[in-house]
Formats: sequence, C-alpha cells, structure tokens
Amino acid sequence: MANNPWDRVTVVLVTYNSEQVIEGVVASLVDAPNVILVDNASDDETVAIAKRTRPGIECIVNATNRGLGAAVNQGFARATTDLGLLLNPDARISTDGLAALVSAADDNEKAGIVAPLLENSAGRLELFLMGPFEHTHHPIQTVPEGPFCTWFTTGAVWLAKMDAWRHIGGFDEAIFLYNDDADLCLRLCGAGFHLLVVPEIRGTHEGGMSVPDTPYVRWLKDWHQTWSHLFLLNRHGSPEAAARQGRRLLWRHGAKALLYLVLVRPKKVRGNWAKASAAWAFLRGRPSH
Repeated sequence: MANNPWDRVTVVLVTYNSEQVIEGVVASLVDAPNVILVDNASDDETVAIAKRTRPGIECIVNATNRGLGAAVNQGFARATTDLGLLLNPDARISTDGLAALVSAADDNEKAGIVAPLLENSAGRLELFLMGPFEHTHHPIQTVPEGPFCTWFTTGAVWLAKMDAWRHIGGFDEAIFLYNDDADLCLRLCGAGFHLLVVPEIRGTHEGGMSVPDTPYVRWLKDWHQTWSHLFLLNRHGSPEAAARQGRRLLWRHGAKALLYLVLVRPKKVRGNWAKASAAWAFLRGRPSH
C-alpha cells in the first residue's frame, strides 16, 4: 500500500489469557508491518493463536505477569518508529482512522498522545475525561465539537509520540493495573505535552473482553482498582488525602465483607474483602505487585 500510515507506527498489544479476542485484533492489523505482542504469562492459547494468525509476529513472552504498564514499556522499548500505537486486544482502529490520528499528531507539535472517540460494537459511547487538578476520570455523554485537549483519555487506543513517551519514561511500573493510564496522562501534561482527542475518528472497544471473567480475575480487578486509586491520589493529590481515603475504604469495605459473610453472599464478601485488603496494603506501604 502506497503511503501506508502504519509504516510510521509500532503497534503494541499486551495480552493475558486473551485467546478469545487475540485472533481478531491480530487479523485487523494486516496493513501494519510493526506489531509487537507482549504476553504476561498466559496459560491458554493466546500466543499460539497470534502466531498462527500472523506468522512471524514479534512476541515477548514473560515468565510471570509483570503488569500492564511494564509490558507496554517492554514493547515500546523495541520501537524504531516515531509513533507508537497502544492497542487493547479488545479494541480496533481502521487504517483510515489510524491515518487521521497520524495526521492529527503531525499537525499538533506538542501532542504527546492522540486518541479517537471510542464506541462499543453497539455504538455506545466510551468517553472518560478528567479536568485540571482532578484525579478521577468521569464518563461524559455530550461529545465536544471538534478536536479537544483533556487531562485524561482512555488508554485502549493511544497513538503516542515516542519522543514524548521516552521523555517521561513511559508507564510507572509500580502500578500493576488500573490508573496507570491516568498517571501517565497527568505526567505528560505536567511535562508540557497535550492529550488530544479527535471525535471525528472512531475506534471500537469491547471493555473487559481482554481477559476471562473468573473469580480470581474479579478479585485482582477490585484489588488493583483500589490500590492504584490511592497511589494516584498520593502522587498527584496529597499523601494526607490518600491516607484518609485509604482508612475510609479499609473500614467501609472491611465492615461490608463481614456483613456479607454473615449473610452468606460470597461474591460480595470477595469484592469487599479485595478492596479492604488493597487499602490495608497501601496504608502499610506495600507495592502492587
């Protein structure tokens, strides 16, 4: 393909037991010459399916699950292009969409990340934004007219300028999962780079499809959402506010876990205990890994 926009882009896919979706995303990247898959110790057929779908795909297979941010950093460390595309295994962007993202990046010198508007397969909007001095992103229903800058954009489809990425050191690998994208966005903004969302460009994202929905995975999600939220508040808000929030979460979810234990509602016990455990770990200074 002449003037193939993918030639300037290194695509990084991070997988963990993603066999249900990996074939589709790899097949969608037929025009992309630079694709790196980083697998976080899957015990299913993820890597085998990816290799079968795209013989010769570059794979980094970790012996242990290093977390999302660390795996993305591994992939982008091998990029030789000026742009990198972080793509969730359950997300898609067309060649025309990618070309428009590249054009927007070229037209905005200070853009560190350019992102499309995301929808699911049913057309439901996925737009989470954050304002200045905020530490929690929120969904919005009204799409601004034309491209706009924000302090957060969902990391499912990110076109990043590699010089900006390297300037801030990529993801903070202290965060195993969740809020790593918010932390990176805030650090990019703090370094003087812009986060640009272009609503005219559409991508798709089926959230939650990258990994199987098992009790263990649900525990991990609840635990890491809580711990990373407190980490983000501690770094970008204040240690005092993070400690107060941590104590509130510990008592609230600890009490709920005990209540649901008496009521014999194991799913509720698991979720609340995971959150209480994460709050306690944060307050004790334990890492997320």
